[in-house]
Amino acid sequence: MRGAFKVAAAIVLCAAAPTAASAQCTVSGPDSMCAGQSVELCAAEGTSEWTWTGPGGVLLGSSRCISVSAPGTYRVRLFDGDNGLFFTCERTVSVASCDTTPPPPPPPPPSSGPSCPRSAAWWWKQCAASPHPASITAERFASLSACADARSFAIDAKAGAAMCEVLERKGPLGDVRTRALRQFAALQMNLCAREQGMQDGRGGFGLDAAGTTSGLPGVADGTTLSAWASAADAELTALGSRSLRERSVKRAYRKLRVQAFLLNHGRGLARTCSQTASSREVDDEPEASISFEADEAGLVVERITPNPSRGAVRIAWSLPVDAEVELSVVDIAGRTVRELVRGHQAAGSREFVWDGAAADGRPLRSGAYFVRGRVAGESVQARLVLVR
Repeated sequence: MRGAFKVAAAIVLCAAAPTAASAQCTVSGPDSMCAGQSVELCAAEGTSEWTWTGPGGVLLGSSRCISVSAPGTYRVRLFDGDNGLFFTCERTVSVASCDTTPPPPPPPPPSSGPSCPRSAAWWWKQCAASPHPASITAERFASLSACADARSFAIDAKAGAAMCEVLERKGPLGDVRTRALRQFAALQMNLCAREQGMQDGRGGFGLDAAGTTSGLPGVADGTTLSAWASAADAELTALGSRSLRERSVKRAYRKLRVQAFLLNHGRGLARTCSQTASSREVDDEPEASISFEADEAGLVVERITPNPSRGAVRIAWSLPVDAEVELSVVDIAGRTVRELVRGHQAAGSREFVWDGAAADGRPLRSGAYFVRGRVAGESVQARLVLVR
């Protein structure tokens, strides 16, 4: 009896050993993978050898973990050195339909990227409503107003309500001073908005002081907005003590207003933004694609060279918006001696070479003449002298 018991016990112990070892035969890793990607499969630790085979019985390696990129069944043969036993286990990996499109890049922070300004009317609406339509807190708006006031000597305003008073005064069509100051005040608010990292539902907005101009009438390309604003502020300050009866004063105000207006609508900039303040959203300066009011469409005669001239002259002029244009040469009595341009013209700068002759081809006599431009009922002229 005692011998029989020993044999039975040995049988029980031998049967238990494979069960304990087989529990270690597992393969960890995912059951699926995206097309074109790979996954890692790993065998259990604690064995002395691992032998991997892939689909079709291909030998893959002898490390504990392998990287696989094809669907199919992967097997690993384990050797349990403690018990001298071999075990085989497997895992089947399939291919899943995965969206591998990378996520879109995050939007740029408000303090960088293209300039996305807001119009003068938009800024006035911030003044007129509480809370502000753009969800700008009263404290932030007061900070913007104080910033805009500190930037400008030309605008006689104090932080807060006075800046809004400048923005709400559109003035009659002929009041070029009020209208120029209004656009300039809006421009200062745009500069401060970018400086202070302002945001609304469309993201960051404002004008970057380090941004540069491109195609802005009367301004050299590459001029920074900071430099333009400083020069415009000095000019507006000097014009403030002069009479609007002076044609040169009205022309200067009109020029500054046109420039500020275009900048406030995201035009005339080297870098622009798809979120620029569209004039479709404003009510005082609607677009006819942009439909500007008459004094905003003013033609500018930038230079006449040579002047005086013995014959042909080169006339450089610019138009801030598309418009119907009349450009002609008149004598000192106001009579038209030569029509140069008539009809619809696209916005931009251009040159016209006049040969110094009248409409019938006859060379004009020596004397003073004027290049006169007319747009939307408003006229501008520049003097030239012929010397025969």
